[in-house]
Order: sequence, then structure tokens, then C-alpha cells
Amino acid sequence: AVESYLEFIGWDGGNIANAFERDRILELTELAEIETGFLSLLESIETQEAYDEIDWRLSLTQYSLDKPEEAVDRLKNLIARSETDSMGVATTETYAEYFEDYATMCYNIAQKHLSNRDRRSALTYLLQSVEIPWTKRARSNLGIAIILQNNIEQSMFYAQEAEAQFDQLTADEQRNLYRLFNNLHRRMGNMDLASRYYQLFRSM
Repeated sequence: AVESYLEFIGWDGGNIANAFERDRILELTELAEIETGFLSLLESIETQEAYDEIDWRLSLTQYSLDKPEEAVDRLKNLIARSETDSMGVATTETYAEYFEDYATMCYNIAQKHLSNRDRRSALTYLLQSVEIPWTKRARSNLGIAIILQNNIEQSMFYAQEAEAQFDQLTADEQRNLYRLFNNLHRRMGNMDLASRYYQLFRSM
């Protein structure tokens, strides 16, 4: 209890009023009110970590309010100012969650564009999502490879990236990847490899 109280007090560098306001907003149920509350709170926050938390919460709220582009742009800016290691991985678990949500948003927005047959916009968001080392990165790489399959070299690159994290794919996605490899290798004249991936495809 003491640890929780101290964390509450120190949430925004000792600015208790902002900590109370954050908790008040979190108890609201109307998304529009939550968005308004978070936007207002951002103007008074004093520490970067507290600001980033509210910016993240605001992004999730805006995504739920059917403002996906605004939400993902907000998280993109958060990611850009966040500390990472040499592999681009967030340095804390808290920020890792922000990164994961950003990449997931990009992927989901891409799927909506694909359902509307807007491959160009879908590709834009998928490319953004693979910049983040998130837990389903292979799915984005596969999506990019499929969209770019008229460019054999680029499609092969992203297909191989997806294969490197094969266990992140669903069974249907794994089949789609094998089918794509079969197609790409046939077009490249690599008939032995094309046959190998066709057999893998048939075996699933």
C-alpha cells in the first residue's frame, strides 16, 4: 500500500493534482469525455514519462473513437522520441507496450485498407509496422511480400523476413507464405526450391 501511494505521488514528479486528474479520467465511461480529459491533462503534465503515458492512453481512446490515423500518428511521434537499444527495442516494459500497440494499430489499419482494396495505403501502414520489433512482425512482413509480389526481389526479401519468424504466423498464413515462395521461385526459375515449397504447402 505504501509503495502504491508513493508511486501515485511521484507519478508526475510530485504534481499530485495531475495524478488525481488522471485517475478521475480513467473512471469515465464516455470515450469523447475521456479524449477531452486527456487532451487537457497533457497541457499541464510536467514529466516526460507521465506525458508519454497519457499520450498513449489518448491514442488508444482515439482509436476506439474511430480516429485510427490520428491515433497512430500520435503513437508514431511517441515512438520516435522514445529510448531504444541498438535493435530498436524499447528499454522498459512500459514503453515496449507502447511500441506493441503502435505496430498493432498499423497492422490493423492496413487490414482495413486491404478490405477496401486500397493496397497502396495498406502497404504504407504495413511498412510502418515492420519498423517496430513487435510480437507479430512476421504477419506484416508477409502482408508486404504479398502486396509486392510483382517485384520479385522485394517480395522475396519480405517473405524471407516472415519465414525467419515463422512461428508468429497462423497456419493459414504459413500456407500463404509457402504458396508465395513457390510462385516467386518458379518465376525466378528455381524449380527445385519451387517444388520444395509446393510440397510444404501441400503437407499442411
